[in-house]
Amino acid sequence: MTNWSKVVAVVPGGSNTDLVAGPVKLVGPGELALGGRLMIGPGGKSRNVAQMMAAWLGPGRVAFLGRTLAAEKFGELDGRPAGAELDKYVYSLLAQVPMAALERAGVVTDFVRRVSFAGTAGGAAAILVNAEGENTIYVLPGVNAEFSAADVEAAAEIFAAAGRTGRGVLPLALEIPPATALTAARLARRYGLKVVLDPGGLSQGQECGELLRLVDVLKPNEHEAQMLTGMAVTDERSALEAARILRERHGLDQLVTTCGPRGVWVVDRRGARFHAALPLARVVDTTGCGDQFMAVLCAGLAEGLSLDEAIPQAVRAAGLQAGRPGIQPVTRAEAGV
Repeated sequence: MTNWSKVVAVVPGGSNTDLVAGPVKLVGPGELALGGRLMIGPGGKSRNVAQMMAAWLGPGRVAFLGRTLAAEKFGELDGRPAGAELDKYVYSLLAQVPMAALERAGVVTDFVRRVSFAGTAGGAAAILVNAEGENTIYVLPGVNAEFSAADVEAAAEIFAAAGRTGRGVLPLALEIPPATALTAARLARRYGLKVVLDPGGLSQGQECGELLRLVDVLKPNEHEAQMLTGMAVTDERSALEAARILRERHGLDQLVTTCGPRGVWVVDRRGARFHAALPLARVVDTTGCGDQFMAVLCAGLAEGLSLDEAIPQAVRAAGLQAGRPGIQPVTRAEAGV
């Protein structure tokens, strides 16, 4: 059995293969444009967070839970897969991209359920990046949509292992089925893990009150904060008002609202504080910046840092991520921490 004594973070979520085209012109319906180049790499919000946390904390300290396609051996015709076998080969091979990246980073993947291809692809994301580094993302969940509450419950022992450290953390996003996310939060509470929720994947009108009552730190972006509270977080007054609404509705005490290239608003019982973003000479690709912020924030909390100690590190790491293409996790050495 794997030694899980070093695990401090359990990250349930989707693993995607990112198909990134850039730099390209973002076109409208019926338009066609040529140019840019294709990059294939690992993705998925929570999978990114797991890999980025491992790059920051070191191997064996982060566990990832999810579903993906198994790597299978296929029949061959004249030395090459053919017909349906070719489909299985391609889909399975693509699904190995995000998993291989996790394993190279030293993420524990013992509780990732690997299923045979049966007509449903692994998770994928089509990402278009323009010349200014801004992106448009469309996620196709594939087998991630089948990641179930039962899959999470089967991993209870890894929650228990992280809980024994006394500083365990559950970074959570809403890219997985609601019942699966709720089960993960309940297990985290049972075993003493701090629940940090990035509501990425939240849809307008989605009911998530039961989940929010289990959350220790909520980390929305501006759009998600407005969906949850009806408030546009733009200054100290609105940040405080959004936090008041969440406290009264759900008992939430810690709100961290990311405001893109401007910075981050933090609100807790002590009031509101603003952390400015890292000044950048050039933005290459904003893909993964929010995940990088989440990863370093959660890593800091797992190491016993306060919000105000962890957030400057997270802000710096997110800024550095914006200066590189695709998902390339930022290390402590690069961030100067």
